[in-house]
Amino acid sequence: MMRFRLAGILDDAGWRFELFRKGALPFAREAPVALPDWPQAAPSHPGTALLLALLDTQEAQCEGESLRLTHDRVAGLSRPEAVRLGLPPVVPWTLFLSHDAPIGEPSFALRVEWFQRGGAPIFGARRTGTGLTVTAGRFLILDPLYSALEAINAVNAANGDASPEGLDRRMTAYARFKGCLTRLTGDLRADEYLRGLTIHQATGIGIDLEPGDEAALFLPTLYGDRPEDAATADPQDQGLRDAARLPSFVR
Repeated sequence: MMRFRLAGILDDAGWRFELFRKGALPFAREAPVALPDWPQAAPSHPGTALLLALLDTQEAQCEGESLRLTHDRVAGLSRPEAVRLGLPPVVPWTLFLSHDAPIGEPSFALRVEWFQRGGAPIFGARRTGTGLTVTAGRFLILDPLYSALEAINAVNAANGDASPEGLDRRMTAYARFKGCLTRLTGDLRADEYLRGLTIHQATGIGIDLEPGDEAALFLPTLYGDRPEDAATADPQDQGLRDAARLPSFVR
């Protein structure tokens, strides 16, 4: 009986899958299977059938005699599909987020740490897209955790710019990250600052009037739209966006 094995190779672009054939004889060597011959393995190897189906829908790409899935596509796999492809086990740990400096500062950044369920830290973890490599081996990161990690990278890439435009970029990136944060439950913990901070792009300006005489201050206040996914929006959020950095004016 002919046996087949899929090998998934991780790199920066995604996962590249090669198919190998092994005969029934003891100590028989594995031989690579050319891509045109993959359909013969599909009836007996569910992972091969899945990859060929993704190739038909152009979600997988040919690469020599192998097939490739991008990290974004791998992140969208279900756990049973990942098992069928022979991918590593899903990461079993909790992601903890903290921050450096307030978001209004150019040094604002999100720090990522991994912890075991019992609270012990994981050291030396290195992420490559949907793959997380540690001393104990390699693990798989699926959505929504993968999308949150990508959004964290975008937030950190926007720091270092003290200009108003730089602050706008940080706020925009953070608003996207917060949408990912609200879709995560037990797989992620964050400090209270990150859980309570919501930023939206400003789309209008209002005037807050200070009570008093004719010399009282009035304060321009920027307001923004609610998140696209209203089901995950913070009900306490009023769309207020960092009005503290705006100047005050006298009537």
